[in-house]
Formats: sequence, structure tokens, C-alpha cells
Amino acid sequence: MEFAFERRPNARIVRSAQDEIRAIQTLLADVYRDAGDGRTLLRELVQNADDAEAGRLIFSVVDRGVPDAHNTLLRGPGLLIANDGPFLDRDWNALHQALGDAKSADTGKIGRFGVGLKSVFHICEAFVYLGAEHDARRLRTGVLNPWAGTGKDSDNDPLHPDWDTVDNGDSQVLLEAARSMLGSFTAGLLLWIPLRCSEHLDRAQKDQPYGLGSERVDPKSVVAWFERPDSLALLLSQCGHLRSVEAGRAATIREWANRITLVHVDRPDFERFSWVGRYRGDAPRPTRAFKGKIHAGDDEWSVIGVDAIGHDGLSRIRSESNWPSDRVFTEGRSVLVPRKALAHAALCCTGGALLPAEYACVGPSSCRSMTRLHHAPALSSRPCNAAPMGTAGTSSCMAISGRLTTEDPSPASRMELTMARASPAFEPGGIAEFATS
Repeated sequence: MEFAFERRPNARIVRSAQDEIRAIQTLLADVYRDAGDGRTLLRELVQNADDAEAGRLIFSVVDRGVPDAHNTLLRGPGLLIANDGPFLDRDWNALHQALGDAKSADTGKIGRFGVGLKSVFHICEAFVYLGAEHDARRLRTGVLNPWAGTGKDSDNDPLHPDWDTVDNGDSQVLLEAARSMLGSFTAGLLLWIPLRCSEHLDRAQKDQPYGLGSERVDPKSVVAWFERPDSLALLLSQCGHLRSVEAGRAATIREWANRITLVHVDRPDFERFSWVGRYRGDAPRPTRAFKGKIHAGDDEWSVIGVDAIGHDGLSRIRSESNWPSDRVFTEGRSVLVPRKALAHAALCCTGGALLPAEYACVGPSSCRSMTRLHHAPALSSRPCNAAPMGTAGTSSCMAISGRLTTEDPSPASRMELTMARASPAFEPGGIAEFATS
């Protein structure tokens, strides 16, 4: 008797949409916890805009969407985010990549649209996007909906199939919004983040609210995120490309021209890479001090800082025994390899009050290596904000410490900065604010 053997094309385990839902929920709970003031999300969006080499980043808090939109995600209140950095093919693909194992999501990176951008799911169940690379006639539009494919027999969202597509009419509305906010849209990315509401939390039986998260914010709450221009100034001071961050409140998607301005933070005399550098390699360069101005309406901040790349002390840290390693699989066997990172670090102070006197970049938080990168006379003892920043290649796990001193020898005038981080290149999740007492 002859037998017919049927075989699958491969022996791989198939990752389901339900797996991705659980990965996102774990990520939001364990890695990207948000204090409710929007700082986590704003940091990630600033990072993505700067990684895209954008010069401008604009937020629009929208009270009402488009009532007759085909995609119902566009009908309610939301947050529009636009930047003028090119949206490349690889970015489009990376945007839809799975997160992978949630426990290692903070080290497995997927380009600049990896786990960081997934933090938007703190306030939404899915989001809509429109992107352009360098050609206004070739636009990339779509939806990132983790619930797509959670049904039995299709790749669609079983409860909200309209969420999965953006028709030409809806795409035109988004294009007009992008042009209104940026002036033109030959290159850039527009995100529509529909604020989570009760109608979106219908994924459980017996009318129990259930979704990717439980956080529900209204436009008034989002407006409050932009009440601290000093926080945005501190973020902006560490960017290699961004020149300005702006936020406004509009009645509808179409009414940016009639917006109420919430904040407009910019550095008018800034030149790319003249403050914190962005490097592709870590060949040694002289440690560089920098300074400049940031404006926000009638407010002004002086910025001072130091940027170092390829310093022996920074490079040496990567060879220490407690530098973290990742398990990499090659031809079916696992090998532990040191986690990749550039020997790059910087420290920024806004306010012009204090100058970095000592700066150190160390490995894991248990490491006590200290590296003096810059020493200069202190200026005064007035309060300021400061943030340490490190840059990695593929990913890094670093603790960064700095010391700010003043002319005043009292304990209140000295402050130690310490921060631990596990992040990709210029992950603003590692940016923290400090102020002297």
C-alpha cells in the first residue's frame, strides 16, 4: 500500500495575535509604566521624531474627530502628532513588526518603531498613521491595530473591522491635517491617537470593560501634559535634530488653524549635532562642552552641557565582568554576547544655573566605575533641571551618574545624579529630571 505524506512548509511555532496582545499588556505594565502625566509617552514621541531626523514636532489635542469618517477611530477625541522627518520603507515595515517575547522586549529592538512607540497604547487601543518619505505623491497610510487577527478565520478585527482600513476619504482628511500643521507634507509622519473610551473596551463578556489597558484620558487631561514647558525644554536640549516642539488644542481635526496654543518650545540658533551628538560609531573625539538657548513664549532657558564619545573610560566599561550580555542564537546554538553600546554619554542642564563638574557613565547599576569627562568651574547655586543621556548602538544597559556643584559649599548646593537604563539608541526612557534644593 502506498501512503501520501503531507508536510507543513516549516516547523516553526506560529505567533498569534493573542500573543501580541499579551506582550503589549505586559510591556505596558512592566516596562513602560506611566505616572498618568504623559511623560512616558511624550518622551517616546520626542525620541521617534528625533530618530527620524525631524526638525519639528507638533501635537494637536483634538476635542472631536470626523463624525462621518469611515474608520470609527477617527470620530472621537484624540491626539494628532506630526513631525517632518521622512517615513522610510524600513520604518513602515518596522511599525508592524511583532514585539517578540514580552520579557525581553526592552532589549529586542525593532528599529525606531520598536517597543517605545508601543507606549501609545497606554491611552488607545489602535492608532492611524499617514507617512511620506520624500515624495508628496507617494503616501503610506494604515492602522496599527493589535486586535486584528484575533478572530478565528481572518486577519481582521472581529469586533471592529472598520478599524483596520483607512479609505481614500479618511486619508485625505489626514493629509489635509498634516499640511495644515506642518505647512507641507513632502516628508513626515502623522499619527492619530484616538483616546480610549468605553466603546473601545468591549473585548470581554458581560459588559466588563477590557482592552490593552484601562487608562482613559480626555482632552482636558492631555492638555495638562503640556503645562510644563521646562520638561519639554529639557527633552529638546538632548535631541540631535529637533529644533522645536509645539502643542495646541483644536476643536476638530480640520481646525488646527484656529487652535489654542498650549506651548511652543524652540531653540532658534540651534545647529544639528552642535549640542548632544548623534554618532554612527564611537571613534574617539575630544570631549565637547556646549551651550545655547531655549525659548517658550516669555520664558527662556540657558542650556549648558558636555558630550563625550570614545573616551577610554567609557569604552573600558563594556569589558567589565558585570556588563550585561544577551543570548544570541546562531545555527541552533546559543551564545552570550556583550550587549552593544556606543561609548557615548552626555549631560545637559537647563536654566544656566549649574555646570557639570563631574560626569560618569557606568555599566549595570551595580557597577561603580567612575569616569571624569569634564571639569569646569561652577557658576552659581540657583536651581536648574538636568538630565544624563547615553547613546547605544543596538541596545544598552547603562547607569549614568553625574555630579553638579556650585560655588556654595553647603550640602543643598550639591546633587548626585544616578540613573539606570536599558534602552536602544537615545532612548528618552532614560531621561530623568532633577532639581537642586
